[in-house]
Amino acid sequence: FCSPSNHRVHHAVNDQYLDKNYGGVLVIWDCIFGSFKDESEPCVHGTRSPLNSWDPLWANIEVYTAIFQDAWHARGLDKLRVFIKPPGWRPDYLAGQFPKPAFDLAQMRKFEVPVSRSAAWLGGIAFGVMLHAVGLFLWFADTMSARQQLFSVAGLMLALWLIGAGLQNRIKV
Repeated sequence: FCSPSNHRVHHAVNDQYLDKNYGGVLVIWDCIFGSFKDESEPCVHGTRSPLNSWDPLWANIEVYTAIFQDAWHARGLDKLRVFIKPPGWRPDYLAGQFPKPAFDLAQMRKFEVPVSRSAAWLGGIAFGVMLHAVGLFLWFADTMSARQQLFSVAGLMLALWLIGAGLQNRIKV
């Protein structure tokens, strides 16, 4: 079974841990496919290209927007290769036209936005309320119509975005 150490390796950006421990609950899949790696030195967590956001929606789609941008600018079969090649693959001519800085572990900086104590408390309370709302939604989802489920999920996503935007000072509370 997956241990906390396996999971830390999965989320690490260190070169030796990159693309390792994808098995989820059962580590045996990583052993079978050769992607298992034991934790041998401290893991550094983050992303290889700076996310610079606490927005959970952006964190989940920014990778895909970068892939689609590369596909848009690619030529010929490279438009398809961008989607099926390993993560981070780009045609050489794209790297020349739209360079991305090389990843340097020593240059990684923690993303921090100055947040007032009151905004931090308000964000924490709002997040707690939202977690309670998610629990209620999950409890009653099977009794809701598809329309009610859609509006509930949209409301929860909006609330999560608002909390992140407030804590990043993109909107004023």
